[in-house]
Amino acid sequence: MNWINADRAAVIVAVLALLVSVAAVVVSIFYGHRQAHIAAAAKEEARRSADAAERQASIAAEAKAAAETSAAEAHATRRMEARRQHNAGALKDLTLRQVELRLGRAPELSVVLRNEGSQPYDYEIRNDHPSPSARFATRGTIKPKGAAKIVLRGMFPGIRIEAFFNGECPCDEPDSPRWHWRTTYDVEPEREGTTAG
Repeated sequence: MNWINADRAAVIVAVLALLVSVAAVVVSIFYGHRQAHIAAAAKEEARRSADAAERQASIAAEAKAAAETSAAEAHATRRMEARRQHNAGALKDLTLRQVELRLGRAPELSVVLRNEGSQPYDYEIRNDHPSPSARFATRGTIKPKGAAKIVLRGMFPGIRIEAFFNGECPCDEPDSPRWHWRTTYDVEPEREGTTAG
């Protein structure tokens, strides 16, 4: 070990220190490159996640808009169906039959109102006379599959009568504050009754 002296030992230590430094730089570069690659991959993954989240938000907004449109269309369809059922309600179930005129000092018009439906209806029948003082009305309830004989005094042939009805209806839009349905009938007696003395 004569060849190792202080100068040679210093050189060996310096060479070893240089090798350790180079190794440290190489390792640092390797790990730095690896960390940069990991950071770039994480950044790309975050970008993909943000894009996916944006797509999900867009899909959710489109689904919400489609659901709102569908709900509005369903509501409009329900309202149209309720209105159709309203229009078909009492006016399809109730018919006026057997019109008869009895002449005398106060002519009387007898009509029979028939209910072909499955529910009762309240009714008000009045003559469609322009003068309020000449308007006569009668009210009542007609049962399902039943009939009501209605006598209107002071009526003459060719006069119309107004009919107002109430009953169950799926719609929420009454035609008037009091009566749900209104219609008119042209009165033409089928035959003339006996003349009262």
